[in-house]
Amino acid sequence: MHFNGVEKELPQGTNGSYGTSLIYGTALNPANDIMIAYKHNGKLLAPDHGYPVRMIIPGGIGGRMVKWLANIEVLATESDNFYHQHDNKVLPAGIEMDQANAEGACFCCFSTFSGCTLRSSHFT
Repeated sequence: MHFNGVEKELPQGTNGSYGTSLIYGTALNPANDIMIAYKHNGKLLAPDHGYPVRMIIPGGIGGRMVKWLANIEVLATESDNFYHQHDNKVLPAGIEMDQANAEGACFCCFSTFSGCTLRSSHFT
């Protein structure tokens, strides 16, 4: 599932939006408590905190919690959003992004930081 913020807010990427993706089953699993929030402590979100709506992923890394959420898409692929591809990557100790890219690794943190899932990676 792709989660995208408003367009033309950031300098990088094709449309200047901040976006990320989660595995469909992870996003919809009630045990994960992933929410789309419009209030905080009974009050509408302030603009600095993502008004009118934002994602909340308890225990998740901040880069997965899109503020100013504009749309949600269900697609079979990982998000190609610039910020998802270049800012939301968690690599094992001792592995640099150049090595991961050269070996075609895909590092995607879909859950909590401590439960980070590393997919499709193999280093020799």
